[in-house]
Amino acid sequence: QAATWEFHTWNYRGKNPRLFFGFSPARHKSIDDLGLLGSVCYLVPFALLLIEQHPSITESWLLNLQLFDSHDNAKGFRQSGNSWVLESVKRRRGSNLGQQIVILNEVSRSLVENLILYTNEARDWLRKQGSDDWRYLFLSSATGFSKPIKVERIYTTASPPMCKSSLVETL
Repeated sequence: QAATWEFHTWNYRGKNPRLFFGFSPARHKSIDDLGLLGSVCYLVPFALLLIEQHPSITESWLLNLQLFDSHDNAKGFRQSGNSWVLESVKRRRGSNLGQQIVILNEVSRSLVENLILYTNEARDWLRKQGSDDWRYLFLSSATGFSKPIKVERIYTTASPPMCKSSLVETL
């Protein structure tokens, strides 16, 4: 199953990915078993922990955070002197966006690096498909097997039932 996923990723044939990858219909752990990119709910702990470390960060700022510019140059997560920084924009009144640079501490740098690792396979796939979404930090897949996309909203445990996973509830 893992080798089949490695070969096909989100380019699998057919309409039923669980059958294509050989998972039993009664078993719903295939996303976790393969370590697939999950729904936006799997990103909630990253978002909350980043905001805990840097309270000036907002949902809008996180969702607008681009790791790369359109020419594949590092943009949103980079080293500046002896520090690592995140740079993004948050919505201001009207149509203006306000640039904000956050100097990361050891914990927040580790969170960002792990989030990049978690979304890396999706980022590579999106880039090969010609989608501009690959440049953003927050990527998700509705079911793990559905095509990855840029996250438009970060749900909390008080949000729709889809975020009532044991992963999020442990927070």
